[in-house]
Amino acid sequence: MSEQKTLFVFYTFEEKASGASWMYKSLPKGWGFVGSGSTSSLGGKLLKHELEEQFQGPKATQEKAREYLDKVFKKLKKHGVIKIYKIRNSYLP
Repeated sequence: MSEQKTLFVFYTFEEKASGASWMYKSLPKGWGFVGSGSTSSLGGKLLKHELEEQFQGPKATQEKAREYLDKVFKKLKKHGVIKIYKIRNSYLP
């Protein structure tokens, strides 16, 4: 079994699009959505990147997964769904 890697996407919605959703249809083979959540503790200060999503898959295709997620989030930003985003290999927004 190949080593598994995790990617985190941190982002903030545009106000008018808050709660929007989308699908990930072309993640590389072996990659999948693991979960999502808020980057702030309940009742805590909101951070610049308010939400996060996690993806996991084989180390060998981590860069392809990152490129795919970058395309998805660039498109969401272009269409006014999100304000900002960044993709990281660890949970450090």
